[in-house]
Amino acid sequence: MTDDPYRMYIVIRRGAFTSLSEGGRMVGLAAVRATKQFELPDEWRRRAGKVVLRARQPSQFARLLEEPHASGGDGVIALPPRRRSERSETLTKIQAMSTELDPPPSSSSAPVVYAINPDVHMSTGKTLAQIAHAAVMADALGLDVSRARVIVPERWDAMDNCVAEVRDAGLTEVPPGTVTVRVLKSPPMRAFASDNYAPILPEALEAIAAANTGHAVSYGADEWTDQLRDRAEDVFGTRDIYPVFNGTGANVVGLRAMLRPWQGVVCAETAHLNVDEGGAPEVMGAIKLLTVATPDGKLTPELVDTRVIRIGDEHSVQPGVVSVTQSTELGTLYSVDELRALADHAHAHGMLFHIDGSRLANAAASLDVSLREVVEGADVVSFGGTKIGLLAAEAVVVLHPEIAPSLLYLRKQSMQLASKMRFISAQLLALLEGDLWRRSAGHANAMAARLADGVREVVQLTQPVQANGVFAILPPGAAEELQREFKFYVWNEHTGEVRWMCSWDTTEEDVDAFVAAVKNVVGAAVQ
Repeated sequence: MTDDPYRMYIVIRRGAFTSLSEGGRMVGLAAVRATKQFELPDEWRRRAGKVVLRARQPSQFARLLEEPHASGGDGVIALPPRRRSERSETLTKIQAMSTELDPPPSSSSAPVVYAINPDVHMSTGKTLAQIAHAAVMADALGLDVSRARVIVPERWDAMDNCVAEVRDAGLTEVPPGTVTVRVLKSPPMRAFASDNYAPILPEALEAIAAANTGHAVSYGADEWTDQLRDRAEDVFGTRDIYPVFNGTGANVVGLRAMLRPWQGVVCAETAHLNVDEGGAPEVMGAIKLLTVATPDGKLTPELVDTRVIRIGDEHSVQPGVVSVTQSTELGTLYSVDELRALADHAHAHGMLFHIDGSRLANAAASLDVSLREVVEGADVVSFGGTKIGLLAAEAVVVLHPEIAPSLLYLRKQSMQLASKMRFISAQLLALLEGDLWRRSAGHANAMAARLADGVREVVQLTQPVQANGVFAILPPGAAEELQREFKFYVWNEHTGEVRWMCSWDTTEEDVDAFVAAVKNVVGAAVQ
């Protein structure tokens, strides 16, 4: 071995990071990019030495930026391998990284994890260099190192999913052959962003496969759609069920059938119709939304009355439909009595009553009532299948017989008529035939309750947890830190409110891991 070997020098700008977890990710990313960006000497490839330095002066780091380099983020660069004797004057004056960093957690659910051997003592610079080795190995295996995290596990010999490990050459600090870092490949991502993230129910896939035999008449004249109509009569009290592709389509088609051109829809300001359909009711249906501010996403007869004004005034849009979201966009529920009161109030004022039920199954499961009970009094219902585990399968359920005939034409006009409808109908049939809808929705609800119980001591819950959603306030910076490992949405950027959704396939282990992460991050944020 030569006395003047090649080394890749990784240089850190002072203050670039404060934690070993973030530093390891950035250093590893810089090393990986350097191996791809530069022509690497064969001698270095055989013994890929790396040295991690810290530029204490901004001017030092600025001068190095003028040299060819690969960036691992704001404040970390990797220089192409060179011999020690070939270092630039600036590089010779920069010292090894020795700054103490905040320790990493003991576990992580990131796609790629660098696990540091807790039984081996190494300096900060040595540790980061070992992580850089691990990152290059992970990248060579085709893993995405951009979101990698660093951990120090409590039990070194009890780790699953190890795909590579770094054995040190023993030149500094540790004996040769010491395993310093292991690369762990995490299981598939678990998310709390939306129940739409979840896979398809096995029963739905089986239903599609079972329907995929031979030829069947198209556009809903098939046996599966006919069976669905029969089942809808048992479940909802009507055979007028019209499968569509998605919830927005169901809402637009249903509301178009309910309204005259001069009428509008009274809905909560937070209704999915208003905030999450990209203006589809307005653009595709020419529907005016008459929104009402509510504290919990729920309308009341008194709130509806604030929009029942200027009746008969030709200069004003006339209220024609009251629409509620069940469960609401804030995860709250209408009781059966509240729904009935709204339906009666709407009808007393000459209006029709619409339920946007993309999570209707979650609502019925939580209320412990049947689907027929939860839609009693409604004229049209958008029944959701996708969020509970179906593939592009929703339905418009018409309970007002005089409205039904127009659905055939409006569904086609609204581009929601499926030619191979049997595959949509077969899924809806599987969902409604037994208790699949209740089991799937009930499980999602139970996981949300478990999540809420786990975090309520460390965060402020902003709404009652009544279905499969949890709304909470996080301290500044906590959401961003958690989102490095878990997918979820920030609901209100100004207040720090976030939304966490559970799905039919969310496990207790998923919830418990997320609860632990929330407690860890929130605890660090408030210190």
